[in-house]
Amino acid sequence: MFPLNQETEIRALRWLLNGACAVVLFGLLFTVRSVWLTSLTGERQRAERETEMIHKRMTETEQISDEHDRLTKLMQSLQDRAENIRARIPDQPNEGEFLHQATQAAEEAGVSLDKYRRGKIILDGDHSKLEVHMSFNGKYSSICRFIDRLERLPRISRTSNMILNHNQKSDNYPVELTLTLFFRSAGPAERIARAFNE
Repeated sequence: MFPLNQETEIRALRWLLNGACAVVLFGLLFTVRSVWLTSLTGERQRAERETEMIHKRMTETEQISDEHDRLTKLMQSLQDRAENIRARIPDQPNEGEFLHQATQAAEEAGVSLDKYRRGKIILDGDHSKLEVHMSFNGKYSSICRFIDRLERLPRISRTSNMILNHNQKSDNYPVELTLTLFFRSAGPAERIARAFNE
């Protein structure tokens, strides 16, 4: 009888060892699976963050590219405008040419140009200025047309001062106008300025 008990005990011990091994193996597999899943979850979250960051950078890159294109077009437009302005500023004062154009504009607008007087030349960095004083008279609408024509001349000028007087005896208004004409400052400009200002 004793051998039967030993055999039963051995079987029970075997089952107990097999069960313990199964529990240890199951625990080990569960731990490996948990660590593996945690690692995969961490990798997935890191990949999602990197993907989100890449999308954000791509969006920023597109925005930067769009802004670069916009600024490039704006820069080209400003350069074209500056070149257009430079083309409208002569190297010399060319006062006679301006007087001819102003006289023609006055005739076309219907104003009478009474007096024309040159002012001083002012050297100012890369360009110089010549003040021109004019006296003329005409109807209000004619005065407006004349000033508009002066603004449209190929040469750049700026109205510095304008005095419009009222004449109660007629519908013609006497006007005193001061314009500033621009020309480039080059070596000869200083000699021209000295000659005009003397």
